[in-house]
Amino acid sequence: MPRFRIHTRSERYKSPQLNASQSIDHPPHPPKSPLPSSTHTTMFSSKFAATLLLAVAALSSATPLAKRGDATCTFSVSGFNFPTTEPPVPATPSVAAEWKTFVGEMFSESVPPESVVVGETTITGPAGSTGNIYEVITTVGAPSVTDDEAKAIVTGWAPRTIFSEPGSGDNMRWHIDSVSCA
Repeated sequence: MPRFRIHTRSERYKSPQLNASQSIDHPPHPPKSPLPSSTHTTMFSSKFAATLLLAVAALSSATPLAKRGDATCTFSVSGFNFPTTEPPVPATPSVAAEWKTFVGEMFSESVPPESVVVGETTITGPAGSTGNIYEVITTVGAPSVTDDEAKAIVTGWAPRTIFSEPGSGDNMRWHIDSVSCA
């Protein structure tokens, strides 16, 4: 006897005949959404996009770069040759570079040194009645501080005495007389 039976086309697609006392068990259907599926998908996508946008905005505002503060400051400093009594050195690019280093080192006392950014530094002088007053203008900042915090750090340096780097050739002792920041 054959193990399988060949159905004719009409037998294969015939629906079962039931009498009134019989029923067919169908698997339960999920409840239908009141919205068409394309609208439901669009709403989900827009909600997801809005949530993603808010998350990105929150994260980007919390980054240190958003806080990056800096201060543009003018220092009034007195310069004295040390230990000799020779006249003060003229304001040269090397003296401006030395002050850029000083500003970076002093600012790094309050923030991580690798984050300190010192902008262009200019120096004029010597001037004044004693011939030893200089004006140093520079911008300094870091990602971890606000503008106001940067200003507070820098204005806290007056009065302060700084010595030139050994081997710099100018042997100056600098005294920060006053600082103003914009």
